[in-house]
Amino acid sequence: MTEIIALFNNHTQQKHNEDRIRRAKTWLKRSNRKRITIVERFIFLWISFNAAYGNEESLKNFAEEREKKGIKKKNLTDSFVFKRFLQNIISRGKKSLNQIFEAELRDSIESFLENPCLSKEFWKLAREEDVRELESWKEEFQNENKCLMEAWENKDLRKFLPQIFIRLYELRNQIFHGGTTYPYGAGRRQIVHGTAVMSFLIPIIIEIMELEIQKNSETDVWGRVTYPRIAPEFLSLHGISNHILEASNNNDYD
Repeated sequence: MTEIIALFNNHTQQKHNEDRIRRAKTWLKRSNRKRITIVERFIFLWISFNAAYGNEESLKNFAEEREKKGIKKKNLTDSFVFKRFLQNIISRGKKSLNQIFEAELRDSIESFLENPCLSKEFWKLAREEDVRELESWKEEFQNENKCLMEAWENKDLRKFLPQIFIRLYELRNQIFHGGTTYPYGAGRRQIVHGTAVMSFLIPIIIEIMELEIQKNSETDVWGRVTYPRIAPEFLSLHGISNHILEASNNNDYD
C-alpha cells in the first residue's frame, strides 16, 4: 500500500513547477499558429494563462470550504485566484510588465475598456431591464475607466493589470459559455482587442514564472498544479490499458 501511495504522490514541487510551465507554453505555442481564427487564438491564450495560475489549493478550497461559515465566496472564485496570482507576478516582474506601457496597445486597451459588454454588472442590469439603474451604472463605469486610464498613464500595474484581467475574464466567460457566435459574431471587436492584450502579456507572465523557478526549482509561490501527471506504474497497477498509458506519455496529450 505504501508503494502505491508513493507512486500516486510522486510529484515534488519541482515537478509541479515543470508541469505548470510546460503546459502553459504548449497552449501559448498553439495560439501562435497560422490559419486559426481570432476566437481560437483567444481561447488558446486563456488556457495558457489558466495553466499558469490554476492550482490545487484553489480547487480544494472551492470544493470543500464554500459552505463553511466565515468563508467569503469572492475568495473562492476563479477571478480571485488569478488576481492574487497577478499580484505575485507584479512583485516579481514589474520591470518586464512595464513594457506594456511602451507598447502600441493604448488604442486597443482604451477601446476594450469602453465596451460595456465586458462588465458583469452591465449584463445583470440589462437582464433585469432596469433602465434607471443602468443609467447610474453608466456613470460609474465611465469613472472606473477614467481611473484605469490614469493608472495606465501613471504606470500603476497594481491598479491597472488586475482590472484589465477582470474584463478579459468576462470576455472569457462569454466565449467559453457559448455567449458569442463563432467565428465572427457581434462581439468580434472586443475579442480582437482582448486577444491583442493577451498576446502581449501571457508570454511575459510565463517568462517571469520561469525566471522565479530557475532561481529556486522548489519554489511553492505558484502552488501545486490541479491535475499532476500520474506515474504510469500507478495506472498499470489499476488495470489501465496500454493505449491510454501511451497517450499519457505523449507530449500531444499532456
